[in-house]
Amino acid sequence: MRLILTALISLLPAVCQGFDWPLEDTAVDRLLREQSKEYRFMAEEVAQRQGYSIETSEEPTLGDVTVRNGRAIIRLNPTLKGARRITVLIWEMANAYQRPRFDEIDRRARTGVIQSHVEFGLRMEMVEYDSFRNHRRVIEDLQTALVPITPDYLFFINPGLPGLEAYEIPYVHDYIEAQGTSGHTRHYERWYYRQIGSHHPSEHRPQPRLAHGPLRSCPTVTSPPLPLALLAVDPLPSSIPLTKSNPSGQFVRQWPAL
Repeated sequence: MRLILTALISLLPAVCQGFDWPLEDTAVDRLLREQSKEYRFMAEEVAQRQGYSIETSEEPTLGDVTVRNGRAIIRLNPTLKGARRITVLIWEMANAYQRPRFDEIDRRARTGVIQSHVEFGLRMEMVEYDSFRNHRRVIEDLQTALVPITPDYLFFINPGLPGLEAYEIPYVHDYIEAQGTSGHTRHYERWYYRQIGSHHPSEHRPQPRLAHGPLRSCPTVTSPPLPLALLAVDPLPSSIPLTKSNPSGQFVRQWPAL
């Protein structure tokens, strides 16, 4: 049975183009649980905590996670197919797994423990940073299970990565700098003011409060800005060079984190 499942997930990137994706997402989720200890751990944690569903939606550029009636909803854009859809699903599961940490930062802001939008934004970014670790571990598990890790599995991290060996976790300082430059951190800073019942000094009028909290999702390379209400970000320029401190360039571009 294990060999059959390994063969199926190996073939998924090539054959899933013609399937009904809402149904196939469920099948991919089951296969990932079977083939990856890391994915299974995250999925079981989310399932036990609040439950989750996987849906197709045109709202996110690639994918996001929101909450509906207390249940985590992972949303994937219908244009994603094959390995690209699989890898975005992995990232969004990591973001759903991180939810309690994001919620705790929100709580600390509301109760006055965090009293600075700068600290709030930095804490949010550092939680999101850890999704790289979860995502890479799942990809490692798949490679161990003899799944060919093609560049499509890494497309939203950096389009130039040829395979898993080039996928390195960035230095946190470089990552924070990149997020600040991209404008991603500013959206978290605005969310701080909403948590405390105010609005960012740069806003001329209060923005509508989001019942589900800020959307958090994975890095992207081609997404245009989404409406501010979805806390989207402009992607960073693609000209950032690869350096020793940024060996893979995988954190160069970010889209809103779930």
